[in-house]
Amino acid sequence: MKNLKLLILLILIFIQIDLKPQSSIPIIQITSSSAQKSETSVTVNPIDDNNLFVGTNVSPDRIGFYYSSNSGADWTENDNFDNEVRTDPGVAYDLLGNLFYI
Repeated sequence: MKNLKLLILLILIFIQIDLKPQSSIPIIQITSSSAQKSETSVTVNPIDDNNLFVGTNVSPDRIGFYYSSNSGADWTENDNFDNEVRTDPGVAYDLLGNLFYI
């Protein structure tokens, strides 16, 4: 019975830990567009980590991109980058800092 009480106490402690809000993680809105986004891909330039790039589907028939050169403080956005591509975007920088959007 004593072990059962200890087990229940440990479970309650872990449940409380898991339910705490993640207040140290900022939520940053990078686009003013109300268009629905999906299948988002994010990359950081290994040469200059101030450069962030996001590729996304812009529902239902376009892909878009969002770029920041100051660690996410400001963003350039384009919700109509291509309206012929119908696939999930993938973005990456190579080790030389070249950006690829596929």
